[in-house]
Amino acid sequence: MEGFRTLVRGWLGKVLMVILALPFVLFGVESYFSGGSTNSEIAATVDKTKITRLELEQGVSNERKSLLAKVGGNDDLIDETVLNQQILDKMIAQNVVLAKAQRLGFTMSDNQIIGVIHKVPNFQQDGKFSEELFQAYLKNSGNDRNSLFKMIRDQSAQNLLIEGISHSSLISGPETDRILALESEKRDVELATVLASPYLPQVNVTDAQIASYYNTHKTELKSTEQVNLDYLALDSSSLNEQVKVTDADLQARYQDMIKASAGDEQRRAQHILVSTDKLSADAAKKKIDGIAAQLKAGADFGALAKANSDDPGSAANNGDLGFAGHGMYVPEFEKTLFALQPNQVSEPIKTQFGYHIIKLLEIKKGNAPSFDSVKAQLATEVHQAKLDAIYADTLSQINEQAASSDSLVDLAKAHNLSISHSGLIGRVGGSGDFANKDLLSTAFSDETVKDRKVTSGITVSPTRTVWLQATQYLPVKPLTLVEASPKIRTILQLQGALAIAKAKAQEIAAALNSGKSLAETAQTFATTFQNMTGVGRQGGLPTKALSQAAFSLAAPVDGRVNATVVEAPSGVTVVAVSKVTSGVSPEMLQQRPQLQKSLNSLSGQLELDDYVEYLKGHAKIEKFSAKSKSGS
Repeated sequence: MEGFRTLVRGWLGKVLMVILALPFVLFGVESYFSGGSTNSEIAATVDKTKITRLELEQGVSNERKSLLAKVGGNDDLIDETVLNQQILDKMIAQNVVLAKAQRLGFTMSDNQIIGVIHKVPNFQQDGKFSEELFQAYLKNSGNDRNSLFKMIRDQSAQNLLIEGISHSSLISGPETDRILALESEKRDVELATVLASPYLPQVNVTDAQIASYYNTHKTELKSTEQVNLDYLALDSSSLNEQVKVTDADLQARYQDMIKASAGDEQRRAQHILVSTDKLSADAAKKKIDGIAAQLKAGADFGALAKANSDDPGSAANNGDLGFAGHGMYVPEFEKTLFALQPNQVSEPIKTQFGYHIIKLLEIKKGNAPSFDSVKAQLATEVHQAKLDAIYADTLSQINEQAASSDSLVDLAKAHNLSISHSGLIGRVGGSGDFANKDLLSTAFSDETVKDRKVTSGITVSPTRTVWLQATQYLPVKPLTLVEASPKIRTILQLQGALAIAKAKAQEIAAALNSGKSLAETAQTFATTFQNMTGVGRQGGLPTKALSQAAFSLAAPVDGRVNATVVEAPSGVTVVAVSKVTSGVSPEMLQQRPQLQKSLNSLSGQLELDDYVEYLKGHAKIEKFSAKSKSGS
C-alpha cells in the first residue's frame, strides 16, 4: 500500500476541502485524469473503467520530472519498471476510491463548482472573477468546461471519502499515555562487539563449497559495469600567465570602489508611527494627519513622537532610530528616508506597520580608503576578474571544438593540454575528479560509452573542467565460475567468520542471562563493554537495530542483566540492559496533545490503507502489457 500512501501524502491528501483542492486540480492533476483520451491501448481496467496507456505515460512523465529534480537530473537512479508500476498502482487506487465515492453519492453540483472557481485567485482581476482569464486557462491547458468540471467533481468526491475514512480512527487517552510512557523510558545499555575479521584465518573454503554457492547464486553473480576513459582537464590556474594587470585597470577598479562606498551612507532619523494593529486604516490616517498638522505649526517632533508613536523601541527616545543604511527598513520607509535633506520632515507615508512621519537628523557618508592602502587588494581582484574571463572564453572555445571533434588529441594540441587516463572505473566512481556525480553520469551515458563521442565540458569545481572520451566499455555480464571464485571465496570466508563470532557473542549473552555480572563476563571472555546510560528509544545507540534490540529486552530485576545479540556485516554485538528508568518528564507531557494528534493521523492513514486494499480486493482489476492485450 506504499504507492497509495505516497499518493495521499501528495496532491490528493494535501486537501480536506475542495476549495483547497482546486488549485491542485487546475494545475497538475490533468495528467492522471485526462478524460477524453483517444489512445485505444489500455494499460489497465478497474471494473468497467479504462486507464489508457497515454494517461499512464503522462503520469509517469510527471513523476519522472519530479524525481529528477530531487536527484540532480541523474536518470540512472530511476528504475523505469518500478516507476511505471508505482504510477499505475496510484491510478488504480484513485479509481477504486472514486468509484466508491460516486456510489455513496459524494458529488458537487455545477453551481457549487462555479462558486469555487470564482474564488480561485488565478481567475480574478481587480478582486473579481474574470471570465477572460478562465477561458484563457481552458485554452492553454487543452481542457473544456465540461472536462474541468468533471475533474473538480471527481477530486471533491475522493477527498470527502478519504477525509471520512482517515478521520474515523481515534487513539484513546489511555493508549496515548501508554505510548508516551514507552517513549519516555530510558535504559542503561552495555555493548560488546565480537568482530568477524580475527576469525577469517580459521575458515577453510573448499572448491566444492564455491561451486555449490555459484550454482545457487548464478543469476546474482555479475560483473561490474566499467568504463575506461581518456580525459582532458583545464584548471583556471594554468591560465595565470595570460593575465596582465595594468595601472589603468587598478585605477578603474578603484573608481568602482569609491562609487560603491557611497552606498554605505548611513542616515539617522526620528519617526512617529501610528499603527493599524488596533485602529482602522481610516482612523490611523486621521490621527497621523493631525500630528502632521501640529508639526507644520511648529510643534516639537521629539515630544510628539514620545506622546503618540506606537513604536515602543523608539518612542521613549523621542522617536530616534539611530543610524541605518540601505536595506534596514521596509522599501516605502527607506525610499522616503533617503529622499530627505537634514532636518526635513516627510509627509505621512503608509507601510505594512501603519502610518509614519519621518524626520532626517543627519547623514554619515561612506569613506573610501586611499588608493595605496588597497592597491594590493585591487590587484588581486582585477587579476581574478581577468582570469575568470579568460577561463570562460577558453571553456567556450574548447566546448565548441569538442562538439565537432572525434578525438581529444586535437583539443589537447590546440590548447596545450595533456591527455590523462582513468583506468577502469565503475559507477561508484573513485577519488578526485571521478568522485563527481555529474562526471560519472556523463561517463556512463550512451553517447559516451556507445558512440564514443567527446563530451562537453563537465564542471568538477568552480575552477576545473573536464572533457571525456571512452576508450573501453565493459557492460554487466554473468560471471563464469572461474571469474566468480575469488568473490565467492571472500563471501564464504566472511560467512564462516561471522558464524564463529556469533557463537562467541551468544556465549557472552548466555553468561549474562544466567546471572553473571558484566565485570565477570568481560573478564571470562576477554572483552570490553561500552556503557551507555540514559538511552532513549529515538537515537542514542549507533544503529536502529541495536536500539530495537535494547528496547525489546525485558527490564532486569534483582541486579541482573538481560542480553541479546545483533548481527552486522562486520561482526556481532552483544546488547545488554542493566537498568530501566520509567517516568514521563514535564517536557514530554507538554507534547501529549501533539502526540495524540500524530497518533490519530497515523491510525487514520492505516485505516485508509486497509480500506483501499478492501476496495481493490472487491474490484475487478486487470493490467495489460504495453504490447499485449492479455491480462496480467
